[in-house]
Amino acid sequence: KEKMRSSLQSRKNADTAKRMLMFGADLHDADVQTLKYVINDLKKDSHEERMRTHQLQRDKQRLEQEITTHIKRFEAYVSAFQGGDRQAADALAEHHIHDRLVRQMRLQMEGLRRDLDRKMMEAERLKRTATALEILEQKEAAKEYYDENVRLRNKLAMKKALQSSVATQTPSKWKWQTPADALERKKLPTSPKRARAAMTTSRGKAAASERASGQIGRPASPEAGRSGLYWEEAQAPQQSPTSSV
Repeated sequence: KEKMRSSLQSRKNADTAKRMLMFGADLHDADVQTLKYVINDLKKDSHEERMRTHQLQRDKQRLEQEITTHIKRFEAYVSAFQGGDRQAADALAEHHIHDRLVRQMRLQMEGLRRDLDRKMMEAERLKRTATALEILEQKEAAKEYYDENVRLRNKLAMKKALQSSVATQTPSKWKWQTPADALERKKLPTSPKRARAAMTTSRGKAAASERASGQIGRPASPEAGRSGLYWEEAQAPQQSPTSSV
């Protein structure tokens, strides 16, 4: 649309410049597009003027032939009328009237043909303009569709990248876990450093011996410790089977 607007402005500038040229104005300050329009208009006007000159020359030759023919017929009519041949004179007069009517009809037909050619040229120009506008609208629609498609594709790519980054950043220990997995993780050290520290302390040695003997954890009470009950074993029946960590 912007290109068409600038083209129309250059077209108006060209018409104004062409009118200015008729009065001897200078066009050094005109832009390139305006000068192109002016040059094309001058070429077209020159071509039309040349064609009009050829047409006038042909019309002149035809009129000269018709005038010569009419003079000869009139002379024959006068000689026939003066010679007393009334029938020949009437025939020549009728022929002259008939030719005159035919010439008038021919001139009317030529005028109609010129009008028809001019209207056909105007229709062709309007058709080309409509085709150019249609092509421009199709290009704009295709560009809008392409931009929308690119925007949706970028949005989908960003969504996939976000999902993949969330999936890679989520720790594996946060995924599906059971109470047994959580209890097993609670019993064991979480790092090699803590494991070494647990093995060097007396409490850690006791815990390691308890793990080796199968009695894991601290006693729930002194009496429970003497009887072999431990905290996790004493609390295990009270936990719900559907409890989560």
